[in-house]
Amino acid sequence: MLFRSPIRASCRGGAWQTDLAYPKASAPVQFSRALARAEASGAAAYLWIDFRRETSAPGLKELEILFTIPDKSARATVRVLIDDAESRTFTISQIHDRILIRSRKPFSTMKLFVERGSLFLDGFVPTYVDAPKLVLDTLSIPGATARAWRIVEPSFLRTWGPATPYDLALLQYGTNEGNSSTFDRAQYARMLRESLAGFRAAYPNASCVLIGPTDRGVLVRRGGKKRKKSAAPSNLLLYARIHYEISQLQSEIGKEFGCAFWNWQRAMGGPGSMYRWQRAQPALAATDLIHLTKLGYQESARRFSEDIDRKSTRLNSSHIPLSRMPSSA
Repeated sequence: MLFRSPIRASCRGGAWQTDLAYPKASAPVQFSRALARAEASGAAAYLWIDFRRETSAPGLKELEILFTIPDKSARATVRVLIDDAESRTFTISQIHDRILIRSRKPFSTMKLFVERGSLFLDGFVPTYVDAPKLVLDTLSIPGATARAWRIVEPSFLRTWGPATPYDLALLQYGTNEGNSSTFDRAQYARMLRESLAGFRAAYPNASCVLIGPTDRGVLVRRGGKKRKKSAAPSNLLLYARIHYEISQLQSEIGKEFGCAFWNWQRAMGGPGSMYRWQRAQPALAATDLIHLTKLGYQESARRFSEDIDRKSTRLNSSHIPLSRMPSSA
């Protein structure tokens, strides 16, 4: 299954910078549910979004925009233009502020202009005319690690967005934490335990599934007419073995926090499977032997869905909730 962002188009300009939670040095840090935010420093920053989805018909009933001001004494002024017709100006004065946009009729586009001051844009909460049966938030950040959950302030996470918490959270980490030939098992276990404790403090009742890292290969560099010395067979499985350890720890520690576990590496075929996926026709893995191709991710999604369906069917007959699924996938 392939999910796409439910907007038609977006455009931004001016002095915007992306600010991420996971690289922060110490706790607590205040970030919204995306664990990321956009900082506008100075006037002339703008952001335009077309919220239309499958059809061209206007689909928004209202739109909540979430802000944070860098310090208590700061002020910022923003102007919002709806469907290139209705213009409204707002002063952002509270350290954590939000504005609610309602229109006389359904609308599609929003243009946000920062006219004065600096602010953090924490996110948008759209309310659609035809409410979807399922709401999926995809909060994926390239390079991110699970440590963001260890340092983010749980109470602030609960402040923003809809009052109803998530029914299910899928947490996929491990590849970036394992990107070291000197991987420390004890250090990773400590970080994961602290991170899951932070996640549970923010979302105590959500069902949770940890998704382990994929398999990973090692590139053998070749140059010129003569091939460089090939890596020893044991080195070709260096990162595959690290990912195996990470998957074991996620399976064991996840149980402590009521999280199920899906072993992505095992679903691919176990350590070394990345090489087979890359050589497949058509290729299921990228040539970097870390990422998958579009087809590879689609195949992974199918295998994940099948595994979860099998476990749910088996465990529902025993009246065991999903959040308590054994982590032996």
